[in-house]
Amino acid sequence: MSASSSSALAVTFTFQSEESEFANVLHLHGAPNAPELQEHAEHPVTYVVGFKDAETFYAELVNNTNQAVKYGIDLNQNGLLDGSDVVLFTGSPDQFTIKDLQHAALQNHTANFLLQFEDIALGGDADFNDFVARVDLAGFPGGRGGHDGHHHPGGHNDYAFS
Repeated sequence: MSASSSSALAVTFTFQSEESEFANVLHLHGAPNAPELQEHAEHPVTYVVGFKDAETFYAELVNNTNQAVKYGIDLNQNGLLDGSDVVLFTGSPDQFTIKDLQHAALQNHTANFLLQFEDIALGGDADFNDFVARVDLAGFPGGRGGHDGHHHPGGHNDYAFS
């Protein structure tokens, strides 16, 4: 699948773990009226993002303005990005958009990623375990884009590669 063969992408965030005294909340920046993913949430949150919006939308912690993020592929499936995994990006959340994630999916032939935040507001210890979420992508040919207003339990995993 290429970016031009589908007009929307489902991005599902599933809470995995947290080790922070700060109550972090995940949000998709740029998505109006989008739901938030709370720590210890029992159900994932899915956003349907038009490919044009994907250029500016990114995941962030809404209640913490001083933060860093790490995206990667959890090859050993232990729920954290460590030495045996592939780290795709480390830095400011606004520097890695949903479009960047889509490109990483195509380049790495996977639709499943880990997203780890460091909440620097409390001093930061650079362990990137303050809020950890799984990210799953799914393509929707002919989709209209934009958030559809519904929570979708379970992740879609029908993203195709060519």
